[in-house]
Amino acid sequence: GATVWQPEQQTLAFRPIEDAPIPSESVTRRRLQLKQLAARFSATMLGWKADKSDREKLRLLPTPVHRYGGGTKAQTQDGAVFLFVKGTDPECALLLESTMHKDSHRWEYAFVRRTSGALEARYRNKVIWQLGTAFGGGERDPTRAHFTVSAPLPAELR
Repeated sequence: GATVWQPEQQTLAFRPIEDAPIPSESVTRRRLQLKQLAARFSATMLGWKADKSDREKLRLLPTPVHRYGGGTKAQTQDGAVFLFVKGTDPECALLLESTMHKDSHRWEYAFVRRTSGALEARYRNKVIWQLGTAFGGGERDPTRAHFTVSAPLPAELR
């Protein structure tokens, strides 16, 4: 019943994709648009070292792990969550949405941290998002956006 995590700041920020096509009325065509748009993004794990010598380009999984939206007339017409991974470990997520803006829908994006390491994301090779490491003494602070909870493994799993 206790609150475990309650961040003080909202860190999810959607931004328009300036050169994106107008979202299609067709669900099938929007699915294709989502995949094509996702392919324009890239992400790199800058790691934990100050000199960034442990940086590694992340691999985009081509199929979204989740699709959402409310249909043609909804505020969010369509959306998808894509993952950038190291091996099979998701390091950051890319959210793409067809969202109502004024009187028509447009494509927007947001990134979400899934690691404590520093991250960088690019759109068509231009840096659009960066985060430093989530460490620095605050990784167990439940008011921060990235919060680590850990517990020892049970003896039978060690």
